[in-house]
Amino acid sequence: MRYLIPLLAASLLFAGCASNDQRTEPQKTVAAVKGHQLLINGKPETLFGFRAGSAPLREDWTRELIAQLPMWREYGINSFTLWLQGTSGAHHRLFTDDGKIDPAPGDVISRAGYGLVESAAVVSRESGEAIIARTRRIVEAADRHGMVVVIGIGYRSSWKKTDTVEMATTAMFSAAEPFRDYPNVILNVWNETNTGNALETPQAVARYVAAIRKAAPQRLVCAGSLQSKMNIELAKAVEVDLYCQDAGRNLKDTLAAFEVLRGFGKPIINVESYGGNGGGYVDDTSLGVKAPAGYWVDFNAKGGWRRVYGAWEEKDYRDATGRPLMGKHSYRELIRYVGNDSSRQTHLFVHVAGWFQGASRVETASQIGPRTTPGRWDNTFIAGHGAANGSTSEPGILWLLEEMRAARR
Repeated sequence: MRYLIPLLAASLLFAGCASNDQRTEPQKTVAAVKGHQLLINGKPETLFGFRAGSAPLREDWTRELIAQLPMWREYGINSFTLWLQGTSGAHHRLFTDDGKIDPAPGDVISRAGYGLVESAAVVSRESGEAIIARTRRIVEAADRHGMVVVIGIGYRSSWKKTDTVEMATTAMFSAAEPFRDYPNVILNVWNETNTGNALETPQAVARYVAAIRKAAPQRLVCAGSLQSKMNIELAKAVEVDLYCQDAGRNLKDTLAAFEVLRGFGKPIINVESYGGNGGGYVDDTSLGVKAPAGYWVDFNAKGGWRRVYGAWEEKDYRDATGRPLMGKHSYRELIRYVGNDSSRQTHLFVHVAGWFQGASRVETASQIGPRTTPGRWDNTFIAGHGAANGSTSEPGILWLLEEMRAARR
């Protein structure tokens, strides 16, 4: 078991090397690992939460996420994950070319037209230092509510072709150091590692893990991939505390990915249920579906359709472009699988791409804007409209909160 030393002892241990803005007040929430289980304040727990993606990359997103935490906690949500370099909903370089946290403002870019017309929209300009500061605010708010935060570092869209493993190793140290005094934090090395990229091989990941452990010796560290084969390679080659993976784009493959890793005897978190197939939207080709203002965008391609965000069909289905999407049934079954795991080895962060990364599910950059305006959409963290039961008339994620609360009983 990796015990987390008391904060006072940690302060003495790191005296002389801690930055001036490190936190000093006592922590409420401590994450640790014992065998195949994850502990919160010494008690085995199953993590249920959401992938909150790009929340630290803009001030309004950060405030909105923090505002939801009391409500999430009422439904038993005890954790969530976000990415320092963002997601397709919005991403940012974060680092200088020598791997330090960038103090200068840089573009925050949303990937518009996911699966449609590839384009990009600059939705803000932020410095790496500002993003780190917001992330710490989120972590401290989570701690007050007894919640664990998995912080991801490496995100493929934010690296340059000229970046080296040496530069990325320095970047991992730079990103981990600000969170060394936060025992409710788990550090996730890289999003969707893939052996086809020199920066993402098991050997490179092992170097990143070592750098993170040097920067934040008491923090838990995880790694994983969207490929079951790569997950096995990482499990065999890299010593981490738990596995943070997102293999499986349908229910069958996602459950199989959990089973493949069970034998390695460590906690397993699915940090992005169904990946790009966890869309969380419905397309209506009649353009006549009734949906509340601000929750839909009309598309013009192929005769046109209306996309309602925060809506699902019951069974697995396809959107207007032919992309497969997981229905309510697949979400319920995955939540119940984790909830019924009496061994408490498996954990789940529900991914709703058309909600938490909604900016990447529009057709053009011009459709990214205020969510209160029909024809525009953006990232959001609120529960939704009305009963928020995932229908086109009452879109939202409250039904998912209810499913996760029921699974925890």
